[in-house]
Amino acid sequence: MRLKANRQDKIILVGLFLVSFLLRIAFWSRFPPGFTADEATMGYDAYSLLKTGKDQFGTSWPLAFRSFGDWRPPLYVYASMPFIALFGLTPLSVRLPSMIAGSLEVGLAYLLTKELFSKKAGIFSAVLLMLSPWSLLQTRFAQEANLSTLIIFSGVTSFILWFKRRARPYALCLAVFFSLSFYSYHNARLTTPLLLIAMFWIIFRKKEKYWRQWVTPIIIGAVLVSPLFLWIKQKPEALFRRASAQSVFSDPAIKIALWKDIVSMPPDYPIWLSRLQHNKPLYYGKAILGGYLSHFDPRFLFLSGDPHERFRTPLSGLLNWTMIIFIPIGSLMFIQREATHRFILFWLFTSPIVASLSTIVPNSQHAQDMMIPLHLIGGVGAARLFEWMTVLQKSLALSLFLVSCSLFLYGYAKIIPVQTKYLQAWHYYGDLFKKLSPFYGSKIVFLGGQYYINLAFYLREDPAVFQEEVRISRPDNLAEFDHVESFGSYEFRKTRDIPTELNPDTVYVRLNENGELLPDDIEVVDREFWPDGKREYVAFTLSNDSND
Repeated sequence: MRLKANRQDKIILVGLFLVSFLLRIAFWSRFPPGFTADEATMGYDAYSLLKTGKDQFGTSWPLAFRSFGDWRPPLYVYASMPFIALFGLTPLSVRLPSMIAGSLEVGLAYLLTKELFSKKAGIFSAVLLMLSPWSLLQTRFAQEANLSTLIIFSGVTSFILWFKRRARPYALCLAVFFSLSFYSYHNARLTTPLLLIAMFWIIFRKKEKYWRQWVTPIIIGAVLVSPLFLWIKQKPEALFRRASAQSVFSDPAIKIALWKDIVSMPPDYPIWLSRLQHNKPLYYGKAILGGYLSHFDPRFLFLSGDPHERFRTPLSGLLNWTMIIFIPIGSLMFIQREATHRFILFWLFTSPIVASLSTIVPNSQHAQDMMIPLHLIGGVGAARLFEWMTVLQKSLALSLFLVSCSLFLYGYAKIIPVQTKYLQAWHYYGDLFKKLSPFYGSKIVFLGGQYYINLAFYLREDPAVFQEEVRISRPDNLAEFDHVESFGSYEFRKTRDIPTELNPDTVYVRLNENGELLPDDIEVVDREFWPDGKREYVAFTLSNDSND
């Protein structure tokens, strides 16, 4: 993708990328304080492909990874492979694509905002995104949404550059980027078509004969996306199982509420009026609208942040506090410009649509690409506002910006690593797997949790052997995850309950709450305490006295 960048622009871009990357890779092993099962499964799948040409469950070069039964899009796994090949199977290797994607977004924010407005606006947008709590939190660990956001952003940039210059290469870039987005994240499979519809509406509205430039890109896009649709045709659960698990349409609470409201009506109440007031379209529509609007709630954006602990930082919202001033001013400037500027606003209001169809709302991960237009708009507003401000006003704005940054960093670096509710969201294991090393090769039973994939990752289990040994069970309710029962000499049980009959030749591992008592007939062989002391992993076996 060609962008006009002079020598000064190149220096700025290199500087922005390096600083952004440093902010995302610094102290990577401590913040966040764990390594999630989602990260481990993507890394181990990439490792398995490198070693065997198959994923962890034995499927050759899949276009959707079974994972825990949620059938993940493939792009992040394939993007991790070069780093794992170079640096080995480590958490950093798995996280590098996210860190690089987040850093590239900062440079792209500078270039696009400079193209639309000015260099000053571009710098403001880039710096706000670089230091954004939303971006820093999300791009320091591995997740598909990070690649998806970069790819959609690249596609949007390609379209705007094509619209301004009518150059065919930008149309070709758009076709490639938007095709890749279908492989990047579930949410992009609806967001991208909506953006394409808006783009072609803008193009045809101009009534110019540039549509011929789009014949080849459309063909390229169709060719690139067709393997995915053929795969989904063979394995429809790769598309529908994740949706059925988290969709608002499968939420039993809405069905129960509808039923209760219907049966609570008086016996003589008109049936036609009851049906008008109580029906599925109305109840689901209210839930979807409420979920959509929740992503624009100031509390979500500026104060409390995401309700999920993994995507929330205490003392901070998703955006810097100054953005609450910058965004309204920037929005007015985008509205007053041409169609390409208003298209950025359309992208902003399109981004949470898929997230609003979920039962988990608001959700900063599902609606992550709305982060980009918010910072583009905020950067433009900041540049204009700083032109009007006195020196004292600029100092106050900068002070507010730094206070907001400081609160985010304090919550991220000081509170999250020592509080149980955050640690459990990050799948904190501490040195558990290291302390279990004397027992590897013996029978180990893990009680509860999703230990299997982090253990396989830590041990760098031979994928060829793992594929032969792994045993999986599927739940009756497909909204639940698949369960790995065992591989090798390791067994994984769904329940935390301690078996009534313990095998003397087996080590058991259990996560204990503070003060939770253990049976008298066991012998604790090691412990791994959580930083706040409220939880601990206990490795135990049947005591010798009980065995006698």
